[in-house]
Amino acid sequence: MSLVRFRKKANQTSRKSAPTVTRIQYSGDIKEYITLHRINYERLKEIHWKPIRWREVGWIRTMASILRDSGVLCGLGYYEKLPERDLIVLDSDEVTENGRWRYLHESREGVHTTGLGTRGGTVVFSSIALLANAIWCEEMKWEVCANVDGTHGISNSSYKLITLGVNGFSDSTLSRTFHPLVYILGEGERETVALHGFLNLKVALHSLFGIENVCFKGGIVSDATPVFPNSVKTAFPSTPLLSCYPHIIRKFKMDGRSGNGLYAAKLKTQKPQWLTDEAEPAVKRLARCKTVKQKEKMWHLTKEQWEIDGEGAMAATFAKTYIDNPDFANWHYTASGKHGCVPCNNPMERHNLAIKGSANFFGYIETGKTLFQCLTKEFVVLVYQASTDLSYPSSGLPVVNYEKAFKNDQFMEFQSLLDPNVDIKEYGGGWLVNELTYLALPITEEDVEKMEMALEGKVEENTCMENENKDIRDVLLSRTARFHHVRKSVWTGTNPPIEYFHCDCREYYFKRWCFQSAYMQHREKLSLLGNKIPAKKKCNSKSASSHMAVTNALRAAKERIRVKKRNKTDQPETI
Repeated sequence: MSLVRFRKKANQTSRKSAPTVTRIQYSGDIKEYITLHRINYERLKEIHWKPIRWREVGWIRTMASILRDSGVLCGLGYYEKLPERDLIVLDSDEVTENGRWRYLHESREGVHTTGLGTRGGTVVFSSIALLANAIWCEEMKWEVCANVDGTHGISNSSYKLITLGVNGFSDSTLSRTFHPLVYILGEGERETVALHGFLNLKVALHSLFGIENVCFKGGIVSDATPVFPNSVKTAFPSTPLLSCYPHIIRKFKMDGRSGNGLYAAKLKTQKPQWLTDEAEPAVKRLARCKTVKQKEKMWHLTKEQWEIDGEGAMAATFAKTYIDNPDFANWHYTASGKHGCVPCNNPMERHNLAIKGSANFFGYIETGKTLFQCLTKEFVVLVYQASTDLSYPSSGLPVVNYEKAFKNDQFMEFQSLLDPNVDIKEYGGGWLVNELTYLALPITEEDVEKMEMALEGKVEENTCMENENKDIRDVLLSRTARFHHVRKSVWTGTNPPIEYFHCDCREYYFKRWCFQSAYMQHREKLSLLGNKIPAKKKCNSKSASSHMAVTNALRAAKERIRVKKRNKTDQPETI
């Protein structure tokens, strides 16, 4: 391999997050380049490597320096002072029957080979910093959720970049983050390509860190393609499979965006507006179910309605993919059973957007380059950027800081309106707490019984007669959505163990906190502050609709309390 020239990109300063380093361009055969950056497992055995589990600042960098000085990590050292962010190749393989390597030379990349003959090699790459995310997952007993997806348009060929990573959580923005573990470059989203990358990830984690059992207990989220479920079941047999809900609901959205509204082509008797009026709300109800039995009952009612509307064929097509197929049937928000682990690939999509950029901002890499340029230049920057994030995957331990909760004006108003004697009831080793829209309404045994029946997928036959103007599916959903079942648990992953309160509501699964769980977590501190409400903050446009919904619910609760007090005052005194 010969060095051609050093040069800095002309738009290097315009990239918002690109590192200020000299970009190197090479010519020659890419196989030699991959060999130089491959992990030397034989050398790892010779030095009798023992995994390091320090907790001092910079321990990952120290470990990477030791491995590089020992000859385990080869490569050219793009970042001498930051070896943990350097690109390393875990393995590369042909993934074809004949096992022949097709040299990816810069002058021959334009030739595209089809069939099962000689295809371009699959390259699995990462960095020590990215692989170290698995250490934090192991410390959290693998109570994390993973995402896997492929993205196209990385190079000027048909190759795609498959990414596997885990979810984290930002306490400042109450949003989920994404932490890559490994990148897999291959010709398309193929099962053999993904499986090759997953297995080499397990080998690297075992060799470098001593991690033997890799199991994402919160599930692995993917879209509706058989490529990833089949490879996941082989590489991680104990990991649940989750299907991305946004990929499902977008097929019913008639908003004109590319890829949306695909089910409009399957309509037989109804107009496309039917998808917006009936199908899309029905799918949203299915996603908001708390139990599998409730979801099954909800689908039974939905299927009956669609058949009445003359769309039985579309119902059969939808059920074949997303209801009856066990690989893609888990997409309701509690499917994982782990708080913070939801069937949504949005964190992965944001990471893919950060890689390629858009019309408004530069990405980590320049797309449209040859594979040779991508591997020798662009992916080096990609791995560096992905390794820069110093936050780590977080567990399902959502202990809300009471100071942060007190800064929320709506939460303070909620706790001032909540009456523990009316809105809270002990139930099932925990507490049932009223939803905002039901504050000041007593919790009766009849309400609890209806909730239990709804969770079991049961609803009375006379429900339609009692609620003539309400869809029976809304009744089934509202009976479980009325209550927040808050429980107390003990997290033993820290010393000393921490007691925390968790909830089964949708907001808690997505944001890891809700008003009801925060109230139960800090009841004693709230009683000391009284009903003091801080100054209201200006709400951003992104959460304006949800902010207004909470505000309206609190206003209705305040009005019910006022009417209740007035009626109590107007009652004549009994002698």
